[in-house]
Amino acid sequence: MEAFRACLFSHVFYLLVQVLSVSSVNPDIAITEFAVTEPKGVTYKQDTPTQITFDVTIANEAAVTGDLSGRDDGDNIRLALYLTDNEQFETSTSDRIPQTVEPSDAGFRNAIAAGGSFQTGGSVRANVDVPAKLCGTHNYLCVRAEKVAGANYIEAIGNNNDKCIMFGLQTDGKAGKKQCQLHTDKEESFNGAILTFKDMTVSDKWPQVVTRYRSKVADLVNMYCNYKSNFGICCPGYGCRASTVTRNVVTPDDVRVGRGYPEQSNGNLRVMTLVAPKENNALCELGSSRSRRATGTYDLPQNALVGALADREMDFVYELGYDVVSITASEHLEDPKEPVFESWLIAVIAVCVAISLAAIIAIVYFTLPARERKPSVYIYD
Repeated sequence: MEAFRACLFSHVFYLLVQVLSVSSVNPDIAITEFAVTEPKGVTYKQDTPTQITFDVTIANEAAVTGDLSGRDDGDNIRLALYLTDNEQFETSTSDRIPQTVEPSDAGFRNAIAAGGSFQTGGSVRANVDVPAKLCGTHNYLCVRAEKVAGANYIEAIGNNNDKCIMFGLQTDGKAGKKQCQLHTDKEESFNGAILTFKDMTVSDKWPQVVTRYRSKVADLVNMYCNYKSNFGICCPGYGCRASTVTRNVVTPDDVRVGRGYPEQSNGNLRVMTLVAPKENNALCELGSSRSRRATGTYDLPQNALVGALADREMDFVYELGYDVVSITASEHLEDPKEPVFESWLIAVIAVCVAISLAAIIAIVYFTLPARERKPSVYIYD
């Protein structure tokens, strides 16, 4: 036993030395500041590219011996921009949305001494496009310093090279306001479940829990759909379940918020949730007719989603820290119906009009003096 402990201690000590040596020798590129500088008062509208200018501070947080040398044949670093559902890039849901960053000569090939930094000076431009279907979940704009092929360094620590800021007023250090659709989509209303959270606000509290919310919804749907009796409504068209193996029907990426949501209501927050599993997902592939679908997605039926979430209020309370007021099916929206006139009603209206006209003519004829009723005849020579 003593020999085993000595061996284990030696191994741990070796690994620690290796980590410390790597950290002390190699550069540690980090983004310490990130701000959207132009245009002032910017508002991002869904499905509409918006050009911005932003400024970042890139630092080398390595120890004294971890200098980053300059490069003559290209850049060491490139900046990448993403939309995410979490302020920590690494823990955000994997459906991050890359944005277009324009090429820039902002010093990305220059040397950075250990402990040093440089600022891009608001010279980097990008186009930000917020897709409508993810407008309610992706509340952060994240910038990352990514290593370019052939760069003159090995990254010492890889989880500090990004920085995310929330959408909101630029004067508060945020990325600018985000404008999502305000009305509910008719098609989405047929498949949604509405969860109402007590004392949650859309501007600051909702963005902090979105990632965990999507993960919890996915967990509950997977649990519900793995019951054999629920296979048919979770995997419509896939036949009968041919195995009892536990598989997932959705991931957090498949969970999104309906257009027009989240919405503030009497101090509470209402969130219409939708789930779109991938066709031929792991669970549905267990069906006897699993080969009949092509790749793509399908909408999880509303009764399956509500069935998975109903009576699970405490799961959300424990996960998010907010009380759940209710979990209900979203109301189905219908197009305004055109007036429909039956043929018999049209016939009745026509007869009534004819009778009314005849009555008016008779009254006029019999009330006029007789002389006025005689026709005047003019004979032209």
